[in-house]
Amino acid sequence: MTTPRILIDSLVPLRFKFSIKYSILKEMNKGLIVIAAVLGIMMLLIAGVYFFIPANVLPAFLPGYDTNQTKVHYKHGIGALGLSLAVFAFAWFQSGKKSPPQEYQGA
Repeated sequence: MTTPRILIDSLVPLRFKFSIKYSILKEMNKGLIVIAAVLGIMMLLIAGVYFFIPANVLPAFLPGYDTNQTKVHYKHGIGALGLSLAVFAFAWFQSGKKSPPQEYQGA
């Protein structure tokens, strides 16, 4: 005896299954792009904090906070800047033009 899921899968043509899944994935990417952009902006702000604020004035939750040091953590800033650029690149590549899988374009 076949299960209802297998019966439904046999009735729906293959190209419609993939187009439905494709549209759902396309909608999911929009949220991912927004989250990546927000994270990129946050990392960019954190990089600015590391570049311009000495270690004794940093917020206590940031790595590098030390009450006895007055130096600026440039390496932390470069790391945060690199992470922000990587997250922005991820958001950019996710926002590019999408096309359905190759085998279904001609159908």
